[in-house]
Amino acid sequence: MCIIPLKRPECHEYGENILLSDIPDVKEFYEYKEGDHKLKLTFWGTRGSIPSPGKGREYYGGNTTCVELILKSGRQIIIDAGTGIRELGNNMLKNKMVVDNSYIIFTHFHWDHIQGLPFFVPAYIKGNIFTVMGVETDPDKLHEIISNQMKTPYFPVGLETMKTQMRFERLFKQNFEIDDVKISYTNTNHPQPTLAFRFEENGKTITFMTDCELNSQSSDAKGIDYFAEFSKNSDYLIVDAQFTENELPNRFGWGHSSNMDALKLAILSKSKNLILFHHDPSHDDNFIDKMVKDVLSKANEEKVNINCTAARDYDSIST
Repeated sequence: MCIIPLKRPECHEYGENILLSDIPDVKEFYEYKEGDHKLKLTFWGTRGSIPSPGKGREYYGGNTTCVELILKSGRQIIIDAGTGIRELGNNMLKNKMVVDNSYIIFTHFHWDHIQGLPFFVPAYIKGNIFTVMGVETDPDKLHEIISNQMKTPYFPVGLETMKTQMRFERLFKQNFEIDDVKISYTNTNHPQPTLAFRFEENGKTITFMTDCELNSQSSDAKGIDYFAEFSKNSDYLIVDAQFTENELPNRFGWGHSSNMDALKLAILSKSKNLILFHHDPSHDDNFIDKMVKDVLSKANEEKVNINCTAARDYDSIST
């Protein structure tokens, strides 16, 4: 498994105590250089529900959901805008990244997936271009959902203050391409419509499936076999594993899975690497380590050869 630890981002001069008058136009930045021509995903936020910083959580981190994909072309796709997107934005500034039509795609609009957007500094920089898409397919409705959290009485700065060019567009059909990367999506089992995504490039596949109750008892829920087909042969399967088997019975219907559900999906889908995601805010580093250890022990019992780790803020995977 290729896991690339990143150094904790340094605070950029625009990243702390920011004043809108301090933000430069994009012309003041240099071009962002392409990476190593591989599909690369970086975790900027791996928690569910609420941010959970503090003692005992230094290793896995406490930011809510945000991941970044850099395609072979250098194109950036951001999935969800939990509090992790703030650190992503500071890192973009530090690396002098010019945003020429990056994508922000929302899996759904629960707080832990949108609450960081008002603190995403690149969105305040004139000349940057973002295309915003999500599970809500109507562009006007999507704009309304995103702008409402930045209105009184929730927030003092409105969406209109963001000087970037932000295009709200309808999500493409269920199978589409961005710069030769094949992307497909499907609805998960969650109380609010939620999407899982599959990214394929040069024969390599990353599946991102947050907020999904794989063992849902709802009459209209999709079964785990359906999700196994969607994620089949993934090089990396990133999946909701918020709870343990012991915790789950009191949380049926919440739209989340256990670490053992995640393992079952990985086995059925014949995925190579399983990454547990959407960590519960009550779980500290030791607890998450134990969840990974239990998965590996169970896989060994089943005589299944699979790698497993837990997503960690600022780590990257590369195909």
